[in-house]
Amino acid sequence: MNTDWKEFTSDIDNINIDFEINLFSNISQQLYHYNLLVMNIVEKHAPLKRRLVKNRPTPWFNKHVQDLIKTRNKARVNFNKSKMPADWNHYKKLRNSVNIEIRKLKKRLFSCTIYGIQS
Repeated sequence: MNTDWKEFTSDIDNINIDFEINLFSNISQQLYHYNLLVMNIVEKHAPLKRRLVKNRPTPWFNKHVQDLIKTRNKARVNFNKSKMPADWNHYKKLRNSVNIEIRKLKKRLFSCTIYGIQS
């Protein structure tokens, strides 16, 4: 959404500050009310947008982990097609090995980071 700055400044200029602020006798209440008015106009013209940040740095993630994940995912697809208990057990073993490997690599990374050990 593009912000219409002319409309934004017009809305800011049209705030009847004397009327709005003088509704309150306490300066803290006046300031709070003024900030509320301005922030409502800002939110109207330039709303805050939430974004999901992906691709955070994962130094523990390597080719070996990627291959394990691919193998695990293929086993899951295989189980979904066959629904056989043997395929489920195979998937579970792969799932657990992936989780164990990831935990091991993260633990090693964090230990090295905390204790200053170079790997």
